[in-house]
Amino acid sequence: MVQDAQDFENDMPAYFNFLTTSAFHVFLDEKVDVVILEVGIGGEFDCTNIVPNTKTAGITSLGLEQTNCLSKTLKEIAWQKAGIIKPGSTVYTSVVREECIEIIRDRCKEKRAAHFHTVPDFESYFQNEKDLKLKESLSNVSLLNGSLTMHLSLNCLRQNRKDMSDEYSVNTPYLTQQAVKGLLNCHWLGRCQKIKYFNFYVHLHGAHTLESMQICAGWFSQTSRYSRNSKILIFNTTGHRDSKKLLKIPKSFTVFHLVCFVSNITTNCAADTPDTKHVDTQTEQLERVKVQASNWDHLCMDAPKCDNFF
Repeated sequence: MVQDAQDFENDMPAYFNFLTTSAFHVFLDEKVDVVILEVGIGGEFDCTNIVPNTKTAGITSLGLEQTNCLSKTLKEIAWQKAGIIKPGSTVYTSVVREECIEIIRDRCKEKRAAHFHTVPDFESYFQNEKDLKLKESLSNVSLLNGSLTMHLSLNCLRQNRKDMSDEYSVNTPYLTQQAVKGLLNCHWLGRCQKIKYFNFYVHLHGAHTLESMQICAGWFSQTSRYSRNSKILIFNTTGHRDSKKLLKIPKSFTVFHLVCFVSNITTNCAADTPDTKHVDTQTEQLERVKVQASNWDHLCMDAPKCDNFF
């Protein structure tokens, strides 16, 4: 279908744009009732932002990421993220910085949103001993976005089901049985994920901002605190991210016995598929890995004990 619309040879959308186009084609073809749609970068100018009647919109906590595409300030990133708001939308956010909340509130007025809510901190949902036991069994992903997730889900259900009650207030933290079940079953591959590989455990987290790296490092430190096994860090990053700032965070949480820096080449297979195509050359990737190793070396200089790395 896309090839039929080409104006010239190789006139094809970028990979993410192609996936987005394919997704919308499937949604329309299958006549889906509800779509949970996550933006690629930002919101205002993202290729996913073409839905005219978004009923429920959620804006998660903000971080300085994709600054080359969005902005170098959180206020301007908040403006970009709020671009997903449409006339009549009910908007929820877990953003805590007041100046960013004001930006989102102004954007709600500008875009004629129906309602705007800041959700309670998830800690406020755990009031008694039973709740605290539940909290211990939840994944870090659930704890991070639990409050926002519940309000988005309930608002969406209220707008699509007649049997849903309106009594669940944003201002009254309360965990329904359905919410507890959903939170306990929540998992996100590549985020706070622990898998067994032969006779050792691999902890996976795709953190790529300072904020998410704090969560990643804290999670690993907490889950491995009683382990007597050697701790190995395998680090990979792409683009122009500041690896020294990112590496400083896990360094402050855990003493690693070995640190490995790897390129973004995932296999020695010669096949060239769109989802594994590399923009950078092998030489550029190798140079980036050397810089990362050098940054770790500098971080070790002031430490009483240096980690081994390669």
